[in-house]
Amino acid sequence: MSYDLNILCVNQKKKIKELPVNICVNARNKNKDAYPKYYDRYFHFMNSISGIWYYLTEEEENWSSFELCNMCEIDDELYSERYPLKLRELYPFWCDSADELDIDIFCLREKHKEDVLKTMQILIESSPIRRIVFLAKYQIVDDSEFIYGTINYEKFVELL
Repeated sequence: MSYDLNILCVNQKKKIKELPVNICVNARNKNKDAYPKYYDRYFHFMNSISGIWYYLTEEEENWSSFELCNMCEIDDELYSERYPLKLRELYPFWCDSADELDIDIFCLREKHKEDVLKTMQILIESSPIRRIVFLAKYQIVDDSEFIYGTINYEKFVELL
């Protein structure tokens, strides 16, 4: 299964040409060769927000973010050994048990974690309102768009 890592830099007007990281970061909705608002058909919330949508991959020619991340299969017992939170606490309050089946735990591969986090920090600073929208998804057509809500950077990193 292939994955996509996307970051929307809210209200950003000019794309960042090059980031000082060892991963590839492309502005999807500012690339003349790509479709404008690439996921417009499926991710209505993300596309309704003004800003520049970045797509993260390991290398320029990669079509997915597979090398950067993984969707983890973690049971509640193992997860609670690593983190004090119970797995259930990671789900949004509005999630019912049926929704939980559609939500997977996202993990950054250790090799690229620092570069992804640095990219996030740079994009937060590049946003006039200091906000980004982070979307990790499977590369399937009918994927659901779950909106978790606002979370500060430190808490986000802790949950990774």
